[in-house]
Amino acid sequence: MSAAVGWVAVKGLDRKVMLDRLNLVESGEASKWDFGEFACAETAEGWLVVVARNSAQLQPVAAAKSLSSDHSALGAELKEGSFQSRCYGYEGGEEIWRLEHDIRVEVDGVMTTGNPPDALAEVLLRVKALASKSEDTTDWFYHVPPEVSLKICGFRADTERANSWILLEKRGRKPVHPKYGLRAAMQTDLLPFLLEQGWKPSQRPSNPGDIEEFEVQRVVGTYSQYLTFDYCTVPTPTIRCRILVWDDAGPVPRGVLQGLAQTPSARPSWIRNVLGLTRHRPEAVDIAIEQAKETFGMAQSYLDTGANSKGLEVVLMRSVKSWPEETTQG
Repeated sequence: MSAAVGWVAVKGLDRKVMLDRLNLVESGEASKWDFGEFACAETAEGWLVVVARNSAQLQPVAAAKSLSSDHSALGAELKEGSFQSRCYGYEGGEEIWRLEHDIRVEVDGVMTTGNPPDALAEVLLRVKALASKSEDTTDWFYHVPPEVSLKICGFRADTERANSWILLEKRGRKPVHPKYGLRAAMQTDLLPFLLEQGWKPSQRPSNPGDIEEFEVQRVVGTYSQYLTFDYCTVPTPTIRCRILVWDDAGPVPRGVLQGLAQTPSARPSWIRNVLGLTRHRPEAVDIAIEQAKETFGMAQSYLDTGANSKGLEVVLMRSVKSWPEETTQG
């Protein structure tokens, strides 16, 4: 996540109308919001969220105020480096509540104005309990504003949730032709291919959060092995494969390794990008799918034999000396 991220959420407003008001246009699709400068998604809670890697490019306060003229709106910001977090609610173009935490002003607390939402009480109760049990210097109250956002609209920038993101960019003079089709091809081609190889849809998330859309799992002995496929269509359709292994032998799962597999893809030169000479070839999606199958082969081969290959990066956890471990079963 970037050092200063901002987002705005609105409920019940048409996506095109929302993007027009924010002077944004769709440019493609991705599995994660931070694969582009801006992204939007509809959460399970029914809110439409627009997030920017640089909060200054979105101005969440002004955006929430504008969008709330006829709908409920929420804005938020996180500044990790300075441990600052904010969340604010708007109705009828007016701010009705605000939550702020700034470690430079107050370490163990959150400043509130207006009529805070009901979610605040629950979040504060949990954060205070965590703070009282902790002997380290963790800034627990930094999490209060973004956690309230998560409770209300279903999004906080530093928490993984399964959303299908639409990438955005600022409206310019030249029309933007959004690049879609990769996600659909992964559903109809890549996922069935993975299942044919003996993998199954994950039954539990590989990391804290939701089970991701293109996440598969297999169990070998005491090991739960996960492959998760991230995707992005801008500037060129690309898929990468993340690897994660847990050992479930003990009372608490033990992290074994994590890795990333990605094949090099032919990307247009920056000069052609700047001049607008590149085109989104129809076969680009097919190429990305075939490359994803190659990365799958690299990842599975490593998990089976420990043999590394070009394009594969793996990190063993501190308690692990080698892979496969000598105690590997199955």
